[in-house]
Amino acid sequence: MELVADPETQEWLAAGEFGFDWDAGNSGKSERKHGVSDATFEDVFLQPFILAGRIVREGETRWLVLGKAGTKGRGYAVIFARRGNDVRPISCRPMRDEEAVRYEQG
Repeated sequence: MELVADPETQEWLAAGEFGFDWDAGNSGKSERKHGVSDATFEDVFLQPFILAGRIVREGETRWLVLGKAGTKGRGYAVIFARRGNDVRPISCRPMRDEEAVRYEQG
């Protein structure tokens, strides 16, 4: 996946003034595909996280966030779209090894 820096989105996320846009289409999707709950998705944004970048692809703009969640501090890769001032959840899965290294490097 090709990523590019996105300072504007970084600022928006850092401000922390966003909600989550859950509906029947995305609620429970990551749990079914990756065993990761919707609560875990949201928890990633409550812990220190990094915006790895905007995903370069055609169609809807999406971003990749890397962070930890839960009491065990497991690492997760979160893909989302933006809907106004809301994070639209697309996917949440355990981090891959190279993503974990990137997260640790900050």
